[in-house]
Amino acid sequence: MRASRSLFIFIVCAVVAVVVGSALVRVRANDGEDAAALRLTVDSLPEVPAAVELSRMTLAPGAGREMLVPGPELYAVESGTLGIRVDGPAFLTRAPTNDEAARREEMEPGVDYVLRPGDQALVLVRVGHHLVNDGLDPVKFLNVVIFTSSSVVPSWLPDAELPSGFAETPLATEIVGELGVLPVGAAEIVVQRATVAPDKNVPQAMTEGFALIVVEEGELSVSTSDEAPTTHLRGEVVRATPENPVKAWNAAEGSLKITSLIISPAETKRNR
Repeated sequence: MRASRSLFIFIVCAVVAVVVGSALVRVRANDGEDAAALRLTVDSLPEVPAAVELSRMTLAPGAGREMLVPGPELYAVESGTLGIRVDGPAFLTRAPTNDEAARREEMEPGVDYVLRPGDQALVLVRVGHHLVNDGLDPVKFLNVVIFTSSSVVPSWLPDAELPSGFAETPLATEIVGELGVLPVGAAEIVVQRATVAPDKNVPQAMTEGFALIVVEEGELSVSTSDEAPTTHLRGEVVRATPENPVKAWNAAEGSLKITSLIISPAETKRNR
């Protein structure tokens, strides 16, 4: 599936119109540490079956990569500096500072931008863009893409050759085929990270709607209304849906670190 990120993609892509509203927020897990979370709103999502992907990418100093994928791309810088140049519609949200709230701006095609930790970029469907690391240290960033699953390159095709200095670690990949799981109409897409102390619950906002909860460190305990509790270790992914919500908590002695990708109706209001 990751071969869909090759330089040349000869596929039919689902057109997803993206509202240009986007903000940087913060969330605190119970007795956990603050972690940056990114949020964007799209006018609509691809019809099911649709692929939902969350990954972490790394560029070494001096490395770069051309990108063109069948879905809107969200980039969230975790560490280092990421250079980006787009060929079409895209939007940049700067992280808030002590003196200034989060600010968003439309990106001009052909202009070089630099993203720092907490910054995010939203690139619209089928817009080519170039990523580069002109800094002295590696840059790590999260990536989210959602597209109709018919756009996936067949598995029998050879994997695209990755450029030197570029690495990608898939965190969660899900094919959503059921009606009613993903929102119809405007949808809010959120990526949140949290550290959860022992015997504390995962914040409810991280398990609402359609959610893919990735265990990055520790042990995640999960229960549903009709199943006995289960334990999930590092690298495992828990799926929650509106029809099958989950309760999640840290039942282990050590800290739990998770990353959650949440997709819910845009009009849904939450108490955080």
